[in-house]
Amino acid sequence: MENINADGLINPDYYKNVINDTCERVISELYPDEKITNNHLLYIMGYIYNSIFKPNKTLINNQKCNIPYNEYNINALFNIYLDLYNKYLCLPSLYSFSCMTGLSEDIIQAYVTEARLEITKNRRDKVQGKLYNSPLGVTVLANNDTDTGLMYNRQNMIERETVKQGLTVNDFVKIAQANND
Repeated sequence: MENINADGLINPDYYKNVINDTCERVISELYPDEKITNNHLLYIMGYIYNSIFKPNKTLINNQKCNIPYNEYNINALFNIYLDLYNKYLCLPSLYSFSCMTGLSEDIIQAYVTEARLEITKNRRDKVQGKLYNSPLGVTVLANNDTDTGLMYNRQNMIERETVKQGLTVNDFVKIAQANND
């Protein structure tokens, strides 16, 4: 299977398989009975770099990655990287992607302009997901998360004020009588 075509574009399926196989091999050798953490994956990213992306010789402009630098290639590798971190429920970072590929963070952002935003969204979603798994976490989200919490808190405040100002005990008696009639 050819991993880079004549136009300098990588075969994403090839790299996905090689990266996943390398990752699973290292995990089975070094961490067979452990839950994989960010620190484990950071070590594995360095191992993947040395096994797959480290050039055999000095490249033009001292490039540290043996694949051609273009938007398609770096985006494809970035998506493979995000899938890998999602698979192990870890928080991605530009630094660990850089460790995996040898690409500097500046190069990554030059070719994948949305990289920092994608990582931020991915990290936020993972943290929110973990918070939803505990009662205290749900309370934290309800009080602090701008996507769900603050609206929840604001609605509760509105409802409390409505109850305070809107209905009296006499109103409840009138409602009960109207329902009985």
